Amino acid sequence: RRGSQHRISDATARSSMSTTQPGVPAPRPPPAPPAPVPPAVPARKPSPRACAALAVIGKKNRPLAFRVYDANGDAYLRNLVLCSLDVVDECAQAQENGRDEFLGAATTVDGRKLYASRTATGITLCAVLDAGAGVPEAHVRACLADARKAYAKCLANPFFKLDGGEITSPVFAARVDEAVRLRLESAAVRAPPSSQRPTPPPTPPR
Repeated sequence: RRGSQHRISDATARSSMSTTQPGVPAPRPPPAPPAPVPPAVPARKPSPRACAALAVIGKKNRPLAFRVYDANGDAYLRNLVLCSLDVVDECAQAQENGRDEFLGAATTVDGRKLYASRTATGITLCAVLDAGAGVPEAHVRACLADARKAYAKCLANPFFKLDGGEITSPVFAARVDEAVRLRLESAAVRAPPSSQRPTPPPTPPR
């Protein structure tokens, strides 16, 4: 038994020495598993409404009113408007010497155009429109002016109280909704989808 134990220990020592000999390449580690592929973000479906939202923002970027007309989400549209206020500030500073409150299209995000106007008292009105709706800019200007008048009528009401939150007056909401319907939705001109476009007649041979 002692002889066999000596032979086993000698073989183990020789095998350990052979694996640690210089010049012998170390075994390669197994390949790392492939990184997970993030799921594709689904494309936004076009909204049947031309106007996605209309917002009234007070000083210090405080939301005073927010009317949402797009079913894609209230939180997303609120974030879009609030994150675009820096661009609106730049447009207002560039037009500081002008008397026109309307600032035009301030930015375009995710297929939507954000139009804005700013009053002399620092109130910002924003309208988020579908970029493919084809609403003339003059109609957007008129809609924001109507929304400003609705806000001014709220302030003129002696029984109106804001109480640190947003405007909850149903009369104000009805006036803004009517302005959006008459000024924007009725003026939208959408291109028909490719499946509904008429096929042009074949070119006659020469």
